[in-house]
Amino acid sequence: MKVIVKKDRDLAFYSFFIRLTLEKEKHSAAFDFITLPDGLVEKADKLKDLPLGTYLDAGRVEIWKQINNFFDDLWLKCQPELDGVMQKIVSLAEHEKWVVKKIEQITGASWPYEEVIIYPSILTWAGTQKNKIRVGITPPHFIEKDFIPVLLHELIHVNTSSIALNLQHGNDADEIADTLLVNKILWAMKEELGLVYRAQRLAVPLRKYDSLTETFRTLRKEASSFKELAEKIDKLLVLSGHTPAYPLRK
Repeated sequence: MKVIVKKDRDLAFYSFFIRLTLEKEKHSAAFDFITLPDGLVEKADKLKDLPLGTYLDAGRVEIWKQINNFFDDLWLKCQPELDGVMQKIVSLAEHEKWVVKKIEQITGASWPYEEVIIYPSILTWAGTQKNKIRVGITPPHFIEKDFIPVLLHELIHVNTSSIALNLQHGNDADEIADTLLVNKILWAMKEELGLVYRAQRLAVPLRKYDSLTETFRTLRKEASSFKELAEKIDKLLVLSGHTPAYPLRK
């Protein structure tokens, strides 16, 4: 598997647009650092689930133009931040072969794609869509302290995306297992590459389980693959009477 790092306006726009069309349905923190034009979220909702850019009526065409124009202004304004993110992505890509091999070793899963594209986006944090990873330009503590762990987290999501997990709390078990394996990779980076990054904490909705840290570590040691680890965590969540934190992924 090859990692491709690119700064691409169209890729960045696509992730921005898709997130915008979902914002009315469920508010996220994706745009908290941006002042969106009044009514843009409501307008974008009208383009949801339609083929990208193929709008026949004048009203939808006008909305499409408004979103594109707004994004183009952001794209120009955010060039310094986008370039800064690019530099950080490249710093991890310098160890591409090691990272690709180490993730495969630790998850026990082959890469489902021949290439993974990583690109900076004008959103918060990071996320995946098939073989693409968008990396946001904010919040500051993500950029300054958690960038590499989060990027490893997303790479693991891509690597394990084709694994069939029939779990009661699949998404939450997936998230916890991913975080545990990120920290295993971070330890290996320190031992083998001399690179030191702070450990990744559980996602905020799952931090009520911080008290189970040692239990999770024990499960990580016992499991020989991502699949086995996720299954063990899922059983623990079921026994704990867990209420799902994340909706099921489609």
